[in-house]
Order: sequence, then C-alpha cells, then structure tokens
Amino acid sequence: MRSTRASSLVAALSAFLAYACTGDPPVVTTGPSNTIDAGLDDAASVLDGGADGAVDPGIARCDPGKPFGAASPIGVAGLMGGGEDYSPRLSADELALYFSTNRSGRATTGLVRATRGTKTDGFSNMADVLPAQGVKGEMNPTVSADGKLLVLSRSTAMPPLTARTMDYVSTATPFTFSAPSILNGAFTGDDGDTFLLPDASALYFSGLVGTFRQILRWKPKPGGPEPFMNDAIVLDGMRHFTAPVVAQNELTMFLGVGVMNNTSLTTVDIHVTTRPTKDLPWAEPIPLGSLNASGVMDAPAWISADGCVITLTTMRDGASRMYIASRPR
Repeated sequence: MRSTRASSLVAALSAFLAYACTGDPPVVTTGPSNTIDAGLDDAASVLDGGADGAVDPGIARCDPGKPFGAASPIGVAGLMGGGEDYSPRLSADELALYFSTNRSGRATTGLVRATRGTKTDGFSNMADVLPAQGVKGEMNPTVSADGKLLVLSRSTAMPPLTARTMDYVSTATPFTFSAPSILNGAFTGDDGDTFLLPDASALYFSGLVGTFRQILRWKPKPGGPEPFMNDAIVLDGMRHFTAPVVAQNELTMFLGVGVMNNTSLTTVDIHVTTRPTKDLPWAEPIPLGSLNASGVMDAPAWISADGCVITLTTMRDGASRMYIASRPR
C-alpha cells in the first residue's frame, strides 16, 4: 500500500512539473488504480488492450501532464479530390468519426459518418448523416454519447460562414437522424462552432458579441420541446474565441484564439483554459504550441474522455483538413 501511494505522489509531482515546463494544464491522480488522468474520466484513462478495442484497467494510455505529440492527418478511405474537411469528432468508443466535407464530388458541405473496427484501423464506410437539405454548409456535428441528440451549425453561404444557425435532431433511435430543426433563441445571429457535452448537459458555441466572437454556454431547457436555452457568456474579451471543446466535467476547455483581418479570421491558434471548480471563472487561455502551425488556422474539434487524444481542423496543408494528435505515456 505504501509503495502504491508513493507511486501516485510521484506521478502527481511529475505531472505538475510537466505543466510548469510545457504550459499544458495540470493533472491529478485519481481512480481505484491510481492511474494519472486529466480530471476528465477515470474509466477511460486506460490503454487499448487488443484488436477488439477492449481496455486494460489501471494502465493509463498517456501521461496527461505531457504535451501532445505532432499532429497527423486522419485517413478516411474514399475521401479524395479538391475541397475541404472540417470538425472531426469521434464517438465515445472512438470507432465512429463525424465530420463535414465538400470533397469526393459533393456539391455542398454536408455531415458524414465513417467507421472503423478497432482504434488502430483507418476509417471507411462513409455515409451521409442527414438527408439532403439544400443548404450550403452543415458544420460542427456533435452527437451525445447515447446517440439520441445531434447538434450542428448551418450556413446559407459556404464560404464565408455567415448568419449561421444552430440546429438539432432528437431521435428515439440512436444514431439515426432525420431533418434538423433550428434551435430558436439564437443569441447573436451568427452562432457556430457547436460542441455538445457527451451527456448533453450543456451546449457550448461561439457567437459574435459586438465585434468579437465569444464562447457561450446553453443549458438544458426544462419541459422542451427544444433541448436548450440561453445560459451565459463564459469567455469574453478583446479577442476572438472560437471552437470550444469542453471536458465532460467542464473544468478543461480547448478553444481557438484568432486574429481578425477586416471581416475574416486569418490566424487561429489552439489554446487551453482550466478552472478548479465549475463555479469559478476560466483561467487565461494558454497556447498549445505542439499543435499549432505558424501563421495558419488551427482549431480544436474533439478531446477524448481521458484527455489523451485530440482532433483538430487545420489549414496547414493549404486547405482545411482533419488532423489528430496524442499525448505520450
């Protein structure tokens, strides 16, 4: 018992020292196995144990105190040709990928789902998520862990993304979605970058507040029929904040911090902010240098429950593409 506790303390100290050196958020040691996690989800802080996607309890698949490694493209079989891809989001088991694309001969930007058999496989079996809507841009697909709620942003112009609405689909049949409805009560008239917490307890998004894009949070709406209602602006200032990606416990948020040129964002870098408890304000966002390419747009899209894997949308290849990065063990 003494050696186990000592190991846990050493792991915690190492994690906080890593934070001081790298700028990544601090971590804590919790869980019955005394594994290190990011304060996100102990149950998921484990290593993939085989081709079946099983896990080895008690073995952390990464050290969340370490910075992310170099990002690399996400491969999807059959995705080809000119055009762009956006907002790669994985399912809770990391075997399904939701994203937006206008490639592979598509006339508009639509939501696509691809799948894989194990976490080490590439993605394939692309299929449209929604029926044809006749709109230019379906973006930022975010699906609850139980597959019963999909939230997205839509635009009539692609590009640029303007006058976006937030739409949703509620379904009794998990992961089967019909035509979406507009989520009324839009805050700014151009709301996008939708991100739904896995348990659907909150919806984060960015909206144009005055002359700057800010991060907002909506909470569940009692009695419906719509799932959410306005809550609060959670992060504002004299900068452009975009693309919120929030941990289930709402103590860690990845986001894009952008530079505006006339009416368009020209540079966006991935940052992270944390807070010790939900009733306290978010800390000043700090850049995650290991994920950002110089002088282009990089935005977070999804974070795994254990904080070990992050996906992003990036312009580093000259067009918008989907990338993924992991923290080492």
